[in-house]
Amino acid sequence: MGGTPWHSKGCIACRKRKVKCDEQEPECARCIKRGVKCPGYIRTRIYIHHPSVKYRDEARTAIPISQSQFQSSAQQLCGPLACSQAVNVVQQTTPAPLTQPSPSGSTWQSRPMVREQIFSSFLSLLFGQTHPMSALNIWQYLIFSFGQLPRRSGTLDRALSAMSCLYLGKMNNDDRLFHYGLNLYGAAVQNVKSSVLRNTCDADTIYTTVIFQDLESYCCSFDFRTFLAHTQGTSAILHCHRDSLPRNPLLDAIYNQHQKMRLMIATAGVNITEEEHQYLTNSTDGLSTAVSKLFALFAEFGPLSAMLNRTEIDDPEQRAKALGACLMQEEKIRAWYAQYVTPNSMFNCEAKDCNTDKLPSTERLFGSGYRFSSLDDARMHHYYFVALATVQPWIQRLQRWAQPQPTATMDLWAPVTTPPHSEGQHEIPEFLADELCRMMPYYAKNTDQLSATGMLLFPVVAAIKIYIGLGQWEKFTWCLNALRLIGYRGLTMCNRLIDVYSNCWNNRNIDPWPIPCRSLRDDMTLFERSAESQNACASNETPRSPVSEGRNIAKAAQSLRTVVPERSVNTSE
Repeated sequence: MGGTPWHSKGCIACRKRKVKCDEQEPECARCIKRGVKCPGYIRTRIYIHHPSVKYRDEARTAIPISQSQFQSSAQQLCGPLACSQAVNVVQQTTPAPLTQPSPSGSTWQSRPMVREQIFSSFLSLLFGQTHPMSALNIWQYLIFSFGQLPRRSGTLDRALSAMSCLYLGKMNNDDRLFHYGLNLYGAAVQNVKSSVLRNTCDADTIYTTVIFQDLESYCCSFDFRTFLAHTQGTSAILHCHRDSLPRNPLLDAIYNQHQKMRLMIATAGVNITEEEHQYLTNSTDGLSTAVSKLFALFAEFGPLSAMLNRTEIDDPEQRAKALGACLMQEEKIRAWYAQYVTPNSMFNCEAKDCNTDKLPSTERLFGSGYRFSSLDDARMHHYYFVALATVQPWIQRLQRWAQPQPTATMDLWAPVTTPPHSEGQHEIPEFLADELCRMMPYYAKNTDQLSATGMLLFPVVAAIKIYIGLGQWEKFTWCLNALRLIGYRGLTMCNRLIDVYSNCWNNRNIDPWPIPCRSLRDDMTLFERSAESQNACASNETPRSPVSEGRNIAKAAQSLRTVVPERSVNTSE
């Protein structure tokens, strides 16, 4: 008989047991019912071979574009201020160019199968060949699902192709592929902008804006404001159109997990608005999970930071109220850790197993590194320590206001172990930052899945701000090396974060825990404003914001919130 033989698409466990799988993402219902961890699914990869096609020799190597050509394309996409930064990003990439031949001319650009092959190569490089889905890495689930949609719109298809071409072009130093990705990105941005202005957004429009956020952070972070504008634009479109669109698992995953995780990493809950606080706190699916509780924990840093920002130093009643709230928040964090984190999933790592040439050794500065049972366990631990590293400086600040030299006897490691340092040798915030740094070699050694390195951004930012406050130069420079590694492995925005925190180091004062509190989002915004002002003063011009299509999308999406009426809620149900 002819035809393609049938292959099961079920999870690995169900295929081994030869039972029918419901193919639920990220874990199938059968594995959940049996109480075992679902190993995930084997994804189909499409690879194309054309043995009869002959190409010219000159088409076998990447054709670099001139600096003027690249500046022209970047000018159209990201504005005049970002052009020089865009050129620097491309010039700083050092890996060898792609050796895969491509047909001459521009006909290859319109071949869908070639784009599918590039997309498959992108997935394999970023997520590995066979890596199980994870409830904590919702981006992996989304990007696989976007690629497998049966009827994708042209805008979504361009966005996926743009992300693949930009990432592979950057990592392989292929300027032509990178330039083609910029063109696709520009076309997708224009399409989304038209949909927003015409108020014709559909599910594919939301999927595309989600891709724009990661595309900016991975490939085109010439200006933080474009990245932040894409994030705000996606949230505004979701706010306006989510109730009017048919519900599906992808939209629910974006609303309930992906955008909340984005907001948590960008702010750690610090200085969030009342609307953002409600968004992080409320769980629309009605489920109480470790992740939903985590979002609610970080959301509480919003009211706490607002309370600290308006606390008067000389008012003992305000100080006592703020200190009590911070201590209560710390107890909630420790309770979350005791309930949801497996105690025996973190181990001390021997020097020979932990050292990596990608990062300097942690032994001398922080202690021996850690290893974990899985990437999910590593994430849970670094979320816990980031939360503690956020609240502990506030506690120390309030205690120092009340008593010049307080003595801390808190047992932070009650569920696991005790701190290795004697009391008085290290302050508690520095100890927490050291623990975060001891986790980083575990991510750095994972070269099979480059996306794992991007998870370092959250703990690195939490640690580096503590080292800046304490004036720990060696530990600060170690964290800068960690940011360079993340940028080298694809998260290009970290290259600009090095400038942000180098500037913070140069402008630090003798107060280790300054008030008002600032989040990563605040640091990004202040840095861009300062850089823009300095550039304007140097050229004797008035400050002017760069014209960015991403910011135009955000403005158009935000304006819809005043025109689109809110759906009425039927209270009789």
